[in-house]
Amino acid sequence: MENTRATFQVTAIGLGVAMALGAASAQAVSQSGEAQNMIRLGHTNLQGRPSYQPNVIQYPDGRTILFVGMHSGNPRNSPLCARFLPNPLNNNACENNGTMIIDVTDPRNPVEKALIPAKFTGTANSGLGQAQMTRMCLGSQLPGGTAGNVYLMRNTQATNASVSGYEVWDVTDVEKPVMKSEIRGLRSTHKLWWECNTGIVYAPGSKNPQSFPGAPTWRQSQAMLIMDWHDPNTAPTILRTFGLPGGQPNGTGPVPNSLHGAISAHEHPNASARLARGENDTQVIGNRIYAAWGVGDDGVMTIIDRDKLLPNLPDGHGGNRGGNWVPKKADSADNPDEDELVGNNRYSPTVGYFLMSPDQGGHTSMPVFGITVARSVFHVKSASFALIVSQMGAVCGIAVMPSWLGWGLVSCHTDMYSAYVPLLLSTIH
Repeated sequence: MENTRATFQVTAIGLGVAMALGAASAQAVSQSGEAQNMIRLGHTNLQGRPSYQPNVIQYPDGRTILFVGMHSGNPRNSPLCARFLPNPLNNNACENNGTMIIDVTDPRNPVEKALIPAKFTGTANSGLGQAQMTRMCLGSQLPGGTAGNVYLMRNTQATNASVSGYEVWDVTDVEKPVMKSEIRGLRSTHKLWWECNTGIVYAPGSKNPQSFPGAPTWRQSQAMLIMDWHDPNTAPTILRTFGLPGGQPNGTGPVPNSLHGAISAHEHPNASARLARGENDTQVIGNRIYAAWGVGDDGVMTIIDRDKLLPNLPDGHGGNRGGNWVPKKADSADNPDEDELVGNNRYSPTVGYFLMSPDQGGHTSMPVFGITVARSVFHVKSASFALIVSQMGAVCGIAVMPSWLGWGLVSCHTDMYSAYVPLLLSTIH
């Protein structure tokens, strides 16, 4: 296995670190005094709005544009607005938090270009949407996109079904974004993952039966929706709903924790290479999805076989954007049996199942492949890891988010709860 590294869309944090390490001349920006091996290059205050997920993309013309998803609520009040904050990019209109678009081509001089407010309805908090997540794709990569264009997908999280869902925006003109398509009537949306070269989306949530008549209610409202959104101009097709055992409509026992987010390795630059301990040509980097479940406690990380999760989706050129999933029964897409979620059988796509400590919740699971190991008690030369960020409950009133380093992203069909479990190497606080 070659020594490869995951090169998914660079997060704004990663970009900031990379720029800071080589920017010894940026001393003009005030420093906190806590820096050790990096300095701050630039700063923008997001109009005083609280951020959640930053993400960057390089535009076809070479610009680097940062998209920042936001939580709802504001740390300060404004005399100009009764509920929201004024947006100076839109004549100080009182607007909800949402997605901030920032040109960071010159990192020392970031320029806020536009705010896309999250949808809301009425005055009750149930109708107040928050757009925490951002994922972007180039139109030249997206199967149904327009070359030269850039697209943003984001969630809108709200209790009100008419607000809660996902949206795709054309953000080619960073000052005048245009919404192209949407899906509403979903429960508990959050951190989505969008494969740019296929249009497949792995998104927290489930169908609201009031919006999807006849759809059964998932016990785990923040399950995993798998959608085909290859055409940014058209609402997506929901392929299936997936989750942890017990979360399905016919499940029993305790309701499992929610999906916080999934990461697909399908677009990894070395996607066709075998996993570090892969036994055959199906156990390759690009055929794995890594999902973190649980907020606050009882966390789970699962490793999912992409081919077994997705149905065949012809790409129009003789290829397949999806996988080879064959439903067990007529309603498996909405109401699967437990053995279609986990188990050593031909139905389940789950090939890894890691139970975290009861006081730890799964926030993010980032795979890192083909790392050369200089010295190891296991006598191996190459290995793969998962960095699992925990979302732990408050300790002494302080939210704690330690990280775990797990070894062993190879997954073979043996006993689900033993050989499938990655080995925990360390905890990073």
